[in-house]
Amino acid sequence: MKPTNSRPTIWEHAQSKGVSRRDFLTACAWMTAMLGLPVSAVAQVTQALETKPRLPVLWFHFQECTCCSESFIRSAHPLAKDVVLSMLSLDYDDTLMAAAGHQAEEIIADIRKKYKGNFILAVEGNPPLNEEGMYCIHGGRPFVEVLKETARRLLSSVRSYDFVGRYGGEEFLVELNNCDPAYGLTRAEDIRKIIAQRPVQTPGSLVPVTMSLGLLLSQEWGYRPVEELLQEADAALYAAKAAGRNCVKVATPKIQPDAGDIPVPELARRRR
Repeated sequence: MKPTNSRPTIWEHAQSKGVSRRDFLTACAWMTAMLGLPVSAVAQVTQALETKPRLPVLWFHFQECTCCSESFIRSAHPLAKDVVLSMLSLDYDDTLMAAAGHQAEEIIADIRKKYKGNFILAVEGNPPLNEEGMYCIHGGRPFVEVLKETARRLLSSVRSYDFVGRYGGEEFLVELNNCDPAYGLTRAEDIRKIIAQRPVQTPGSLVPVTMSLGLLLSQEWGYRPVEELLQEADAALYAAKAAGRNCVKVATPKIQPDAGDIPVPELARRRR
């Protein structure tokens, strides 16, 4: 699995598998359509696949049941061997690869040095937090370091009278006090950008981090139990993850609150 100094382009690799020029051009046209690009972009997509090598993939495993990998290797169509050998360039997967220890770490360092961010990083599982993250060590480093840096960025992105806390394994809860809906949405987007704007520095490497946010505007929900509001905010968070991650989704009440549920100052404001 160790990467070589020279990689064949996607077209060259397709040729080695017996793909005809006609089938290759058909695949380029289909890819252009699936990406929502105009017909005029087919030539650019074709040129890219003719000149660009397959990107290497780093697949990291943290604390999890490995069910994603189990499903992957047991799939019938496509077969795992076809994905690994023909569709992707899977250079690192500590569950599937033979290399371990220093050899595995050398592969990661080699890819980072040669491709300088031009690779795909897949992360399976979550980092535990007890004992300073010592139950999930990757390359001799607790993965919880990434969460700590994320928390520091969160604190630096809110006002002094707002509140930030951890809510669950890798989730944070941010309370923005006395702000209107427009400010709340703007602030959520600002937080998302601050988290994603640069990788987290750990003792051994740089780790890219993004954040999905679920936003709930309390003035739109009236008087509701805190537990219910947290559940709705959590549902919006999962909606953001389902939408591709690294975005903000707003929790919307299914039924508008009755006048009796709206605080008196807010009700007076609406009547003006």
